[in-house]
Amino acid sequence: MGVKVKEKFKGSGIWWVYINHRRRRIAKRVGEKKAAMKVAENIQARIKLGQPIEERPDLPTIAEYWKRFKNTYVQTAVAETTASSYETNFTVHIVPFLGDLRLDEITQAKMEEFIADLVANKKLAKATIGVILRELSRVFTHAMKHKLITENPASRLGDLYSQAPVRHEKIEPLTPEEVPLFLAAARAPMPSETRKVKVTRNGNAALETVAGKRDWSLERYTLFLCAIHTGLRAGEQLALEWADIDSNGKFLSVERSYDRVHRKVVPTKTKKHRRVDISDEL
Repeated sequence: MGVKVKEKFKGSGIWWVYINHRRRRIAKRVGEKKAAMKVAENIQARIKLGQPIEERPDLPTIAEYWKRFKNTYVQTAVAETTASSYETNFTVHIVPFLGDLRLDEITQAKMEEFIADLVANKKLAKATIGVILRELSRVFTHAMKHKLITENPASRLGDLYSQAPVRHEKIEPLTPEEVPLFLAAARAPMPSETRKVKVTRNGNAALETVAGKRDWSLERYTLFLCAIHTGLRAGEQLALEWADIDSNGKFLSVERSYDRVHRKVVPTKTKKHRRVDISDEL
């Protein structure tokens, strides 16, 4: 048990009161040293009298505050794809592990346990863990703005999952020699796009492969040619319209994307329009 007064960052001139009482650790940002000393004296007096450290109602649990955060910030301030990510990560990972704890009960030790579970038990990729922690950190930042807590326990924790597996991080683009081979394969009709017909030549009957009812090879070839020549994201390609193509100026106008989760056209990831030059071949 103890109540201490000190600067969190030496020379900052901002003094904090640190409380360690009944397995609860609390940090209060006060300001001037004189004011911090006064706060510490009051807290010590309350502890001696057996009174609560602070006269305030119990804080909400992570599960309770997530509902509030979802119904306000998530619904009004983020894109649908990001909102889906929040919903998945809180439902699957965060609430089952931390949901019953109050905001002020999430300590560094508890965050270490949570990250260890994501790495060792769930074996999540490093990038996935990073997304989960960023979203949890955003909730704590929201709570700090409403003066419910004074610190964000989910920030600057990258060293705790540095050994998590890295997946899909290395990009190996096609080489100039591979591109024509790949496009030739894309242009060739697939077995499902052909049919066998019986033909007779010089009195001999044989089966010959011809185009089927629908040959998708040209569409497939054009899709990959566009990807290689422009670098557009898959969703941006799927959302292209004829009006986006300027044949005389030889450029594409990228104005929207296709959301494959919600199956609808949405603004681009950056919510900005951009112009992409196209080659004569494309």
